[in-house]
Amino acid sequence: MNLSNINQENVFVKSVIGNVRTKQEDHCGMAETPNGDVFIVCDGVGGNVGGAMAASIAVEAITEFLANDKYDNVPQAINDAIQYANQRILSYASANHGFDGMATTVCVLLLQENNAFIAHVGDSRIYLYLGREKKLHRITKDHSYVQTLVDAGEITDEEAEMHPRKNVILKALGIDSEVDPTIDMLQPKNEDVFLICTDGLNGMISDKTIENIMKLDTPLELKGEKLIDLAMQGEDGRPGGLDNCTLQLIKIDNSPWNKSEFVSYNPKSHDDKQLLSEPESEKPDPDVVTDKSKSRFSIEKMLYIIIPLLIIMSCIIFANRDKDEKESTTAEMKTDDAVAWKDTTSCDNVSVEPEPIHVPESKPADVPEQNIVVEQNTQSKPESEVKPELKTPSKPTTIYTKNVSFGITKVVDAGNEYKISYKVRKGDNVSEICQLFDCSRNDFRKWNNLKNDNIGAGMVYLIKKDKASVECKIHTVKKNEILVNIAKRNKVKMDDVIVCNGLKNPNSIAPGQKLILIVK
Repeated sequence: MNLSNINQENVFVKSVIGNVRTKQEDHCGMAETPNGDVFIVCDGVGGNVGGAMAASIAVEAITEFLANDKYDNVPQAINDAIQYANQRILSYASANHGFDGMATTVCVLLLQENNAFIAHVGDSRIYLYLGREKKLHRITKDHSYVQTLVDAGEITDEEAEMHPRKNVILKALGIDSEVDPTIDMLQPKNEDVFLICTDGLNGMISDKTIENIMKLDTPLELKGEKLIDLAMQGEDGRPGGLDNCTLQLIKIDNSPWNKSEFVSYNPKSHDDKQLLSEPESEKPDPDVVTDKSKSRFSIEKMLYIIIPLLIIMSCIIFANRDKDEKESTTAEMKTDDAVAWKDTTSCDNVSVEPEPIHVPESKPADVPEQNIVVEQNTQSKPESEVKPELKTPSKPTTIYTKNVSFGITKVVDAGNEYKISYKVRKGDNVSEICQLFDCSRNDFRKWNNLKNDNIGAGMVYLIKKDKASVECKIHTVKKNEILVNIAKRNKVKMDDVIVCNGLKNPNSIAPGQKLILIVK
C-alpha cells in the first residue's frame, strides 16, 4: 500500500518557461519504482551552460537508480541515487566540450507504504499543506546564501525575498565530486498535499499566497493552474514570470495516520526548526514550538553539584581506609622490620603519596641471581629473531599516461603493485571491468569508495594489481605490425588491448604508437 493512489485527481504537474526566459531549464518526472512512487523536480542552475541538460540527467538518473532494485535502507538509497545523478552530470560535462559548470538543484519525494521520504539540494522547495488544518508548512530549508543570513538573524525572511543575492545557492548537483543532500522522513495523513516547486513559483509569490490558493475548495488541477498564473503575474508590485516555473502537487488519500508528523521550516522568530507532530494525547499541538533548551537540565549545573560531592566522598573514603591500615600496621609490625610511611591525606588535598619501596643495600645470600631487563635487551638475539633492516619505500613512479576517451589513462609503479587508472566507456559495467583486470567486485568498490555497482561513463576508477599476478608492458608499434600479432606475441587478448588503449579503430595503429599491455 502506498500513501496516494496516483491518478488525475491526486496528482498535478505543470512546467512553464515564464515571461523572460527563452528556454526551459527546469525538468521534472515521476515514476513507480520497487521502492515506492517517486516525484522529482530539478532546476538547471541559471547562468551555467547546460543547466537544462543537468536537470534532465538528474531526473533520469535518480529514477533509473530507484527503479533498478529494492533497497532496505530507503534514506541511504535516496542519497546513493542523488550521488549517482551527480556523477552522471560530472561525467557528461567531462566528455562533452562546452558543458563545464553544468549544474542543477533537485527535490525528491518518495512515497513508500506508510511513510514519505524527502530530499533536496539547492533552493527548490517542498511544502506540505495540511488539508484539515488548512495550514501550509515549508518542509525544506534552502541551501542558499540568504538562508544563512536568516539563520544567523542578520535579516528577516521577508528581507531575504528581496535580497539582491537571493539566487546564490550553496549546493547543487554537478559542482563537486560529492554532494550533501538533506534527507528526512515524515508521516502525512489523508487530505495533506505535497507541493514540490522551483523558485520560479515561491520566488514570485509568497508562502501566504500559496496557502490561500491551497485553501480553495477546488480540484487539485485548478489550484495548480492558479498558482502558475499568479507566479506569472507577480504580486506586491513585483513583476512575475522572471524564471521558469515548475510544480508538482501530490495529494495523500491512503494514509493510516490520524495525525501528521514532520519538521517545519516556516519563518517564526528565527527559530531553527520546529518538530511538528500530532499523536492523540502525548505530543504538542502542531503550531506550538517547544524550546527544549529551556526545559533541559543544564549539564554544567549538574557538574557543579556532582564534582564537590565526589571530592568530599573521596576524602571520607581515603581517611577511613588509611586510619584502618595505620592501626593494623602498628599492631602487627615488629620494631626492627618497620617501614616508615607518611599519611598525606586531607580534605584539602585528596592526593595520596604511595608507600616507599624498601630496597636493601645488598642482596641476601639466599636470593638467586636474576637477569632483569627493562625496555631493552643488549644481548644478541638468534639470527632468526633479528628484524631485517627497514628500507625506505621507493617513490611511486608513473610509467604510462595517455589522454583517451576510454581505457587506461595512467599506470603508476607503486613498489609491489601497479595502480591503474581506467576511464569507463559508455555501456561498461563493473562485471566487465573486473573481468578485464581479473579482480573482485568487492575490491573494486573498496578501491573507489563505492557503495554499489553504479558507475558513470567517462569517470576514472582505480584498479590495483599485484606485480606477482600481472605485468604492465609498454609496446611500441613497429612498421607493418598489426594488432592481432601484437596480442598473440604477448599472450594477451586482442579485445583487451583494444579496450585498455581506447582504440576506436583497431586497424588504425601506427608505427611508433605506444600501447599498454596487461599481461596476466
